[in-house]
Amino acid sequence: AKERDLVVLEALLDGTPPEGVVYTWSQAEGDPRVVLDDAGSRRATFTAPESEHDYTLVFSAHAAAQGVEQDARFEVEVQAQDDPPTALITSSPASARDGELILLTAVASDPEGRTDLAYEWRALSAGRAIRLHGEHEKSARFFAPQAETSYDATIELSVRDASGAATATVLIS
Repeated sequence: AKERDLVVLEALLDGTPPEGVVYTWSQAEGDPRVVLDDAGSRRATFTAPESEHDYTLVFSAHAAAQGVEQDARFEVEVQAQDDPPTALITSSPASARDGELILLTAVASDPEGRTDLAYEWRALSAGRAIRLHGEHEKSARFFAPQAETSYDATIELSVRDASGAATATVLIS
């Protein structure tokens, strides 16, 4: 199973009709602990929790009917998935005068702690040409264009790792 998958555990009591069988499921070993739905039925389910590492969970099932009892153990191996990073932008200053230097800094993190993140900055709109410096760095900068009227500049940041990307935008007035 993979994290976030719905896992179905199923037990049958050998040699007896399914009517009247009482089932009891429990988690015997492993972390993280999960809540079993329908733990008193033939089929118990749970959603595999997210984790930074692969893990194994062990479940036990007890079935009883008409004087017959049976126990079984089930192992479920869960594979952790690489989640995309998160991204935010800080801007200094948040509003600028003509010709002023604007420093943009990516505040990015990866749930698995990866540090090999790739950055890409783009000027989306401004009504004026903005020339970004450091387009592929954690920090980028530009000089506010000369303008006779006020304008807004939207800057986009994309942060990528092996599993995907996150984007953020900032509006500079």
